[in-house]
Amino acid sequence: MAFRSVGAFLVALLFTSGNAFAQVKAGLNELTFSASVFGTKTEGSDTATASTLTGSYGRFLGDHLEVGPLLSVSKAEGVDAFGTIGGYGAFHVNTASAVVPYVGAQIGRGFGLASDFNDNPWVFGFFGGIKAFVGESAAITIQPFWTRHTVHETVFDTDIHTDSFGVSAGVSIFWN
Repeated sequence: MAFRSVGAFLVALLFTSGNAFAQVKAGLNELTFSASVFGTKTEGSDTATASTLTGSYGRFLGDHLEVGPLLSVSKAEGVDAFGTIGGYGAFHVNTASAVVPYVGAQIGRGFGLASDFNDNPWVFGFFGGIKAFVGESAAITIQPFWTRHTVHETVFDTDIHTDSFGVSAGVSIFWN
């Protein structure tokens, strides 16, 4: 039901919006909500399906560079829900277009997988995508990504890696 409501909102926004050219510039704020269903693979195991809901706030430090915090909640097959809190940076190109491509990186720390915060994974990843503006202050985002969760196993003094890869889709709202 929630996905239908978001879809109806996006369609309404598309047909009621005015000039759909990007407003990407220094000093701009962006609030993004996205969702994804993706594959995740821990070393030595099969690929499992997972899903994530993410919210982020970004501030454009220049006409192309955006930085900010992000918060996500994920659920994978056979694992309780867990989250990640971190930061990201993204570089945007072709900012005078209605479709703005970007690339970026993120780093953060997981929570909710272990009772001791230090036992939760470090997370880093890379992403790219597009912001397709549907008005002066709204865009639909499509973002392929790869992330790695790294947990240090103290018993065997090794690191365990879990890779996630997929595409997220979302909505961004912009303001000065």
